[in-house]
Amino acid sequence: MPYFQITNPLHKKYRDKTNVILYAHSLIGTVRGKSANGLMIHSKLFNVVAIIDSYSVGKKTSEICQGVGSDIPIYKNISDALNNHMAKAVIFLIAPSAEIEPEIYYAIRHKLDLINTSFSFIADIPGILELAGDFDVEIFDLRNVSRQQAYPNVNILKRKSKVIYVTGTDCGLGKRTAAYELTMTAIDQGINAVMYATGQTGLMLGEKGTVVDALLCEFSNGVVSQQVCQLSDMGYELIFVEGQSDIFHPANSAVALAILHGSNPDGLIIVHDESRQKHKGFEENSDLYKMHPLNRYISTFEMLSLPCGPVYKTIGIATIGDENIKSIRNIKGIEDFAIADVRQEGGAELLIREVAKFTELRTCVEL
Repeated sequence: MPYFQITNPLHKKYRDKTNVILYAHSLIGTVRGKSANGLMIHSKLFNVVAIIDSYSVGKKTSEICQGVGSDIPIYKNISDALNNHMAKAVIFLIAPSAEIEPEIYYAIRHKLDLINTSFSFIADIPGILELAGDFDVEIFDLRNVSRQQAYPNVNILKRKSKVIYVTGTDCGLGKRTAAYELTMTAIDQGINAVMYATGQTGLMLGEKGTVVDALLCEFSNGVVSQQVCQLSDMGYELIFVEGQSDIFHPANSAVALAILHGSNPDGLIIVHDESRQKHKGFEENSDLYKMHPLNRYISTFEMLSLPCGPVYKTIGIATIGDENIKSIRNIKGIEDFAIADVRQEGGAELLIREVAKFTELRTCVEL
């Protein structure tokens, strides 16, 4: 079975803030636009200079995108953006359909690299690789990872790093944001920490990892296990594993379980929105999409622990806003957990104190 070295395909060409255009029709300011928000706020690789979304032309990103403090111009098409900005690449946050193929060709002819987050690959468009070669353009289909095949590494039981799985009770809650903020806060406090990216946005932020939902199900646990072991071998004290979906999601619970068992974590931070009754995006659908209460998640994670590893104990709860913090504190059995919004001042620090206590890692704050 091949052994896949943990990496980030974008590091092949990008290391610092590179000017990019986001192609995100109908996504800006919506829950489905969370990747755009993450790139605008946190990316170490890219500087977003323009956005393509014909539905949002003229709107301010600081007003419609949660957590984004700057106003990035929004245009109808790539041509309009290039008339006003210099860029090296276009990041496609929507699938490369026939409708947008002219924009893809236009980008190539203007020597812009193409970074694609979809399950449909730009490289599969007939003749596109030859055209890209003619203009010295690179194509990065971030979800083209099906060749990554591995079985779990037994060294996951002997790793020296402490592993925290940042999971959640739904999609679109901010698991990636929480993992990133916690990692950066841990580093600021003197812990040798790293974030293991499990989605395409995490890679575009600059972290190492792979897009787990695009792996073959048979090998997803193994790839996660192998790569977490590699990070441990690199000498990191603390690994924050970015969660995807959730263990009870009717549409894609498999990826959450793959990351859970593959990383076999010491503890968990659970991201939760107490105001949600059904999974986001399925509010009008049947009872199939009802959500369990938070207590059920906490108890189920412990039951899902592997017999050969640590018990999956919840360390704290990350959430969104003061109202949620108050509501969660009133849940019976949750009162003693640390609860915080990592986007608020002091929120990440509060959770890091709990993580440090749980893992017995010392921070410079304690010195």
